[in-house]
Amino acid sequence: PWRPFCSCGDFEFVEIAPNAALNKSQIDRLLALIGRVLRGESQITLANDNDLCKAWGHAVTQVTLVC
Repeated sequence: PWRPFCSCGDFEFVEIAPNAALNKSQIDRLLALIGRVLRGESQITLANDNDLCKAWGHAVTQVTLVC
């Protein structure tokens, strides 16, 4: 059902990337990250937007502002 794409994952990515308004550089970086995760070189623990917001909130408390 995802033809002419090579896989369902490719089809889903092609659906998501333009809707997210990702530019070429962002698409390349995201696909590189996905590749590293698949090869076991990196790990993503975020499961959803709520996890992302919590991580940003925690990071903000750990950063020292420089003026």
